[in-house]
Amino acid sequence: MIVTQTNLYASQCNDQNCEQVSATEIKALLGMIIQMGIHKLPCIEDYWSSDPLLHVVEIAETMTLKRFQKLMKYLHLNDNANMPNRNDDNCDKLYKIKPLLDYINVKCQTNAKNTHSQSIDECMIKFKGRSTLKQYMTMKPIKRGFKVGARADSHSGYLYQLQVYAGKTENVET
Repeated sequence: MIVTQTNLYASQCNDQNCEQVSATEIKALLGMIIQMGIHKLPCIEDYWSSDPLLHVVEIAETMTLKRFQKLMKYLHLNDNANMPNRNDDNCDKLYKIKPLLDYINVKCQTNAKNTHSQSIDECMIKFKGRSTLKQYMTMKPIKRGFKVGARADSHSGYLYQLQVYAGKTENVET
């Protein structure tokens, strides 16, 4: 899914210099993003720095900085050509990440061992940027971010299902 959509978006942008992405490259990219989230540096370029205090060998040897930036530029999960108009009443604000959310939910439920000790709770994913999905909750430790509903095992913490809050929906019954 990610490979297909990333290649499609690169071709839609008419970038002749971008070579096709493979599944192995996408897996490497996602691994690099996770590692960058754990080992934070002030600037993306620092992971490829010649300064031994900043240079991260595992990242620098996985792919070049140019390739990393190119993949990040074209990383896509859903086709923009099919994106609904923002002014439509049925517009899905999560359209661009919906395939990933659906995939995560299916995988979590497939591998689940249902127990009687499940809980449903809301949590916040910290986000400081601009988004129409961003919420502000005064009573939460993370005050600003994306509001997510989660169903999880209360003992192990295993996630069964998650749902990102995309704003109020009007349910008009006739």
